[in-house]
Amino acid sequence: DKDATGPFQLQLQFARGSSFLRARLFGGRAPVHTKASSSSSRPKRTILQTLTGSFFFHLPYRSLSTVRLTPHVDLSSTYAEFSCVAEAMAGGAGRTKAVLNLEYENPTLAVVHELNDFHSVSPEISIYNARITYQWDWILSKSQKSRIRTKVDPLEAIHVTWTDESAQDGGTWVTHVRLPLDGTTGVSALAADVRIQRQFRF
Repeated sequence: DKDATGPFQLQLQFARGSSFLRARLFGGRAPVHTKASSSSSRPKRTILQTLTGSFFFHLPYRSLSTVRLTPHVDLSSTYAEFSCVAEAMAGGAGRTKAVLNLEYENPTLAVVHELNDFHSVSPEISIYNARITYQWDWILSKSQKSRIRTKVDPLEAIHVTWTDESAQDGGTWVTHVRLPLDGTTGVSALAADVRIQRQFRF
């Protein structure tokens, strides 16, 4: 063990079929400040930073055919953060699924329904305050890389994101539009926020 050893990161993944377990490790010495003195520090070696899993299960039911659990643990900050997403797919054509996101700060429950191969709708409710938002996805290309996503929050604003991938250079145009909702008067068009981004690939 040498004091001059610098920090390093290592990512490990174990996969079997559609399930996997991924761990991100960090090694090295980092200063830790105490309340007694902000300048005092002691060497500390941290190992496990994040742990993410994705587990896929087939169920022998027509009303519930598959379930995917995606837990995530973040140990890189002072307090450990845990979240878990549970996706349950209905049987038959498999166009409807329920998504339970057990994020600590804002747990939500959403129902995603594919109207066809290009359109899907998704109402989402917050478990904390029962706030409901609505989302509509419109896929513009068979590659599913060009799409328009509209999210409506009746108490705040309408968000529209248009992602358009260029077939020539592989870059992407991304347009963000935010239309604030002013109480019961409807959309405030003059207060709209429009942002256009260009993403390049090298």
